[in-house]
Amino acid sequence: MAYTNAQPTHRRCVCRACGEVFSTVSNFDRHRRGKHDGDRHCADPASVGLVIGGDPDNGGTFWRMPGRTDEGE
Repeated sequence: MAYTNAQPTHRRCVCRACGEVFSTVSNFDRHRRGKHDGDRHCADPASVGLVIGGDPDNGGTFWRMPGRTDEGE
């Protein structure tokens, strides 16, 4: 079950494997582990330094880098 719920807009993307939403492709890439032709899997986004940002009542939530603005990564 995903912890985030924002729609994939602008630079945001959704991981098809785990359903989590990320503020940028680079943040999505941070949570993917393993070789592309082998054991590719998702890491817990918090374990790779990401935090949840956004607003659950206005546009939804997504994983982002700490200390950055939600949209300006």
